[in-house]
This record gives sequence, C-alpha cells and structure tokens, in this order.
Amino acid sequence: WLSSMKFRVFITDAQSHDRTVAMTSHVIQLLASALGSTIFEELGENDPGNHLDHLALSGGALAGFSRLMSSPVGMWHEISVQNRNEIQKVLSKLILKMQSLCMAESATGSEFQSIFEDAAMISKGLQK
Repeated sequence: WLSSMKFRVFITDAQSHDRTVAMTSHVIQLLASALGSTIFEELGENDPGNHLDHLALSGGALAGFSRLMSSPVGMWHEISVQNRNEIQKVLSKLILKMQSLCMAESATGSEFQSIFEDAAMISKGLQK
C-alpha cells in the first residue's frame, strides 16, 4: 500500500540502514553545522562587527548548506549520540579525504582527480 501512495519502499537490515544514513544524512548535517560555525568564527576574527557582510561573497553552495545550518541542535545531538559509531567511521574516512585535498601539491594528481570523479558519480545517481 505504500507503493500505491508513491512511497519508495527500500528493505534493508539495521546495520546497512545506519551506515547509509550516517553517510547520506547525519555526517552532511554535522559538516554543514561545523562549516557554518567555522565561517562565523573566521569572519568574526577578521572583521568584528561586520563579519556577516562578507557572506555576500559566498556562492550557491553555501546557500544550499544554510538550511542545514539552522537545524535544531537537540534533535541532531540525540541522533549523533545514537549513531556515534557509524558517524565516526564515516568522519574518519572523510577527514582523510579532506587532508588529501588540502595537500594537493603532495597528493598525486590522480588521487585528487579520483575524489572528484567519485563525487561526480554520486551526483549523477542523485539526478535520476
């Protein structure tokens, strides 16, 4: 009956669900919140009093994150605690990839390119 209401039914086990949702939702929320906090702190240090004016320089990517940046902390704290193990696994891998991107001059060109190509494959999958 769910299919008749145009819901997409996806059957999986609890561990796969938790792993997938950690990657596709929870870590993205934490990334948006941490990025927003970092931007706020960095802009405030460089220009106290006018730091939000600099947001006019941002592009569409930051605007896309802005909805997540205003999510309720209580709900996400609870989700993060309950899903800590899967979130930590994903964050550990993400941190390694971010470090590779930051060290672009020492990373091989193929490593840098591979990260972007992998991400593009996910983007294509979401556009179906």
